[in-house]
Amino acid sequence: MWITVAVIADVSAVIAVLGSGARVVVAVIGLCALLAGIYQIAVGGADRWTGESPWPPSP
Repeated sequence: MWITVAVIADVSAVIAVLGSGARVVVAVIGLCALLAGIYQIAVGGADRWTGESPWPPSP
């Protein structure tokens, strides 16, 4: 969760510095990062960050 917050803050800073011309590129990169994070959680990769057991749990 904190990694995601840090990335969002960095993206906001980049947008502020570079201006509207970079917003599309930054948005695409952010979307890819978001989808990658959702995929990692879906396949059970979240346990590497949270220490919880993978999902779905083993029988």
